[in-house]
Amino acid sequence: MRITTLFAVALLAAPLSLIAGGEEENWEPLFDGSDVAQWRGFNEAEFPHGGWEIVEGQLRTVPDGDRVDIITRAMYGDFELYLEYMTPEGDRGNSGVFYHVSEDADSVTHIGPEIQILNDNDPWLEAEHSVPAPMRATGALFALDAPNENKRVNPEGEYNSMRIRVEDRRGRVWLNGPLVLDYDLADEEMLERIADSRFAQRPRFGREPEGHIALQHHGDEVWFRNIWIRPIEE
Repeated sequence: MRITTLFAVALLAAPLSLIAGGEEENWEPLFDGSDVAQWRGFNEAEFPHGGWEIVEGQLRTVPDGDRVDIITRAMYGDFELYLEYMTPEGDRGNSGVFYHVSEDADSVTHIGPEIQILNDNDPWLEAEHSVPAPMRATGALFALDAPNENKRVNPEGEYNSMRIRVEDRRGRVWLNGPLVLDYDLADEEMLERIADSRFAQRPRFGREPEGHIALQHHGDEVWFRNIWIRPIEE
């Protein structure tokens, strides 16, 4: 699946009024279709071109390439993030958006909460797993919370929009428009879920006040475009 260069440029030039309900102030591009200057590999100084590439204004994982997660060069506390992603037809498209990632850990998964990206038509969701299927489907707070009934996902091969807003330890996720997830990592019930999860032995999980944004390379093909961020000032 490819979109024409002309179409890609038109999308990337779309006004910021299309993002986050018309609130245009303070948005900064993290990927505008032309370069990856705002990104580097996790625990690496440079961008991992062996695992990621720009194709017609879109950022694509190279499935058979280097499986290196990428992180923003800057760190963020409270923020709002907008991006568009696509999983190709017939591909699992497993990836994720992590935040408050620290590089003094062995993996982005050890500290940063993950908003899951996945092709929900993949049979993997029906397979036995330690994490219930709704908590590893696209839009989920991986392993901890499932998206609500407002969730709508576009067909394989089409782009989806995702907006993530993080304030203190509260996170909210909008998928293709509607709010699908609203959680608080400091909530008593959520703390109990974390204590019963794979993160129980990670005392810093979800507790960092700031960190890098990360996009996961899980070995599958996933496409990204129109990545913007807006720091939220106190």
